[in-house]
Amino acid sequence: QSGLFLLLAAMTVVLYIFLSWHCWIACLGMTTNESVKWTQIRKSHKIKLRLFSEAVRNGSSADNSEASDEEKILHPGPEPKNIYNIGLIENWKDVFFPRSLRKEAMNRVKTTSTPSTNINKAKAS
Repeated sequence: QSGLFLLLAAMTVVLYIFLSWHCWIACLGMTTNESVKWTQIRKSHKIKLRLFSEAVRNGSSADNSEASDEEKILHPGPEPKNIYNIGLIENWKDVFFPRSLRKEAMNRVKTTSTPSTNINKAKAS
């Protein structure tokens, strides 16, 4: 029985961590795949920012007119933002009630006719 208890305890911890992480990324308006990609983007941005800072100290940044074009390192700009993060409440609404299934989206689909629908109507006439 103690072995079963240990197994259940371990699975409880693993599932809690799994659920917590998915709740966290839902709060941020991301999928699992996007979470991994955003982590890579942030790391890449930090590396480019560090390289730019070093270039400024060494005098080979784009601000330095003496450096050749190959040696110039440009500032990477601000860290990109997730445009799908629309706030905690709206993100959770999207989880449980996706925009594509909301009443206004369904009305848009009903009022918009596709070219294939128009062709079928013309054939019927």
